[in-house]
Amino acid sequence: MLILEIFCFLTTLFMQQKNSLLAYTLMELLVVITIIGIIAIWTTQLDFNRLSQKQQVSIEAIKIINIIEEVRNNALTWKWIWVTLETPDAWKIDISQSASGTVTSSYTLNDGSSWIPYSFWSWQAPFPQEIESMECYKLDGSSESISTPISISFTGSVWSLSGCSDNNYKIFTFIYGIANIKHIISINALTWVIEID
Repeated sequence: MLILEIFCFLTTLFMQQKNSLLAYTLMELLVVITIIGIIAIWTTQLDFNRLSQKQQVSIEAIKIINIIEEVRNNALTWKWIWVTLETPDAWKIDISQSASGTVTSSYTLNDGSSWIPYSFWSWQAPFPQEIESMECYKLDGSSESISTPISISFTGSVWSLSGCSDNNYKIFTFIYGIANIKHIISINALTWVIEID
């Protein structure tokens, strides 16, 4: 609409200058086309920036899911650590709101008495994106909001969720994103399902 108004204004301006002529010169047409092109590029650039930010949030949310699934798969297949060639007894993922949001992985070689960080599958939210609204859910639908880190432990095919107030909480959800571009990530410790909304 704005482009059409500018075009009409320029047309009337040129017509006032050349009342006797009904044709435009090549220079006048090039000026009008250039102005319309600049306005079109400017308006589409705003949409591309917004789309790019939405894509960045989606990519980071998928990275979180990939880390959780990779650690889960390592626990299921009893995969050994590449550097030390040792097979962990269990794996763990910690999800926290600290530093705008972190996901860290670790493993244990002695039944959980000490956890060794595995930085290869760790992640931190890029500014200004963040993890927020962490909640634990029971199977009956009741929930609680939490601010402490959540740990998901994988021992073979057994998942366990810790950080909630009791062991009856089996589903963990959190919101990840920025401003009005957000994803809800849900982790079910019973069905092994990880969903993104």
